[in-house]
Amino acid sequence: QFSVLTVELHGIGAVEAAKPPGFILLLHLLSDGALLKKLLLILHELTNSMLTYPVTTADAERESSLYILQILAKTLEKQQLFLDMVRETGSPLLLSKLESLILAINPRTGANDHVTTISTYVTFNMTLPEHALLSIEIVKSIAKSPAMQKELLALLTSFKLSAEILHGFVECLEAEEVEVEAMPEESVEGEAALRVAARKKVLPLNLDSLLEHPAPNLAHFLLGFDVKKPINKAELQDAGVLGSPLTCLHAIVGLLNRGLGASSSPGVSSTGTGAAVGKLTMHKSARIAYHVIYVLCSNAAMCGPAMRYLRSSADFIFTQIQHV
Repeated sequence: QFSVLTVELHGIGAVEAAKPPGFILLLHLLSDGALLKKLLLILHELTNSMLTYPVTTADAERESSLYILQILAKTLEKQQLFLDMVRETGSPLLLSKLESLILAINPRTGANDHVTTISTYVTFNMTLPEHALLSIEIVKSIAKSPAMQKELLALLTSFKLSAEILHGFVECLEAEEVEVEAMPEESVEGEAALRVAARKKVLPLNLDSLLEHPAPNLAHFLLGFDVKKPINKAELQDAGVLGSPLTCLHAIVGLLNRGLGASSSPGVSSTGTGAAVGKLTMHKSARIAYHVIYVLCSNAAMCGPAMRYLRSSADFIFTQIQHV
C-alpha cells in the first residue's frame, strides 16, 4: 500500500487510488501531527474529569476514553510491521514510534505527562476493568525499550499519583477471579475475564523488566524496592511496617499461597482435592509468579533483600516447601 496506485474513472481518467483507512490513521498516529495531539489532549481532560467526579462521570466520557486507549494500544501493536514496510519500500515518509511521541510535552500542562495519564487508568481497575487492562498493555509496550523503561520509571516515581498507580497494579494481581483454561487469550469478555487478563499482563510486565532491563527498572518500583538506592541495600517489609506500601511482591506471595487452596491450612495434606483445585485455578498466573520469585532469588543484587523477606516476614519458603 506504500506505492502509488491509480484507477481509471469514467470521464476523468487515471487518478491516484485512495489509501486504506488503517494506512491513513497510522500515518497520522506515528507522526507528531494534530490527530495524535488531539487524542492525547482529550484523554488528559477525560482523566481529570474521571478523577474529580468518579461517580458522576458520564458514560459518553468513559466510552470516549476507552476508544482512545484502544486506538493507542492497537497502534503500538501494529506500528513495528508498519515501520518495517516503510523502510523496505524506500518510502520517504518520516515516522516515529508511538512511545517516543507519547513522551512529548503536553502543551496543556507543560510536562511530559501523557504516560502518567495513561497509567492512571490502572487505578480504575475495579470500576473500569477494560480501561485498566488497556492501560497495562500500553505501559507494557512502552516498557519494552531500555530507553523508554528508564523514562517510564522516572515519570511514574515522581508522579503525584505514584502510590495510587502502584496500588492499582497490586489490585490487579489480587483479583480473585479464577482462570478458565479453555478461554482463548484474545477472547476477553465480561469483568471477571478482564480482571484475569489484567493479572496475566501485570505478571509478565514484572518478569520482563527483571529479565531484560538493568536495575533500577519498573519491576523494582512495582515490587517495593527503593529505586533511589542500590537494589542490594533494599529492605523489603510487610505492608504497613515502617510505612511500607502494599506492593506487587506482597500480591505475588499472596497469589501463590492462595493458589495452594485448602491445603494451606495447617494439618491438611497437599495431596487433597482442595490443593489440586487451588493450583488449577491459578495455573497460568502461578507459573509466571514463581518465575518472578526465582529471578529475585537468583540475581546477585536482589537475592539478599528478597530472600530475607521471603524467609522471615512472608514465611513463603516454608509454606511452599510444605506442598512440594
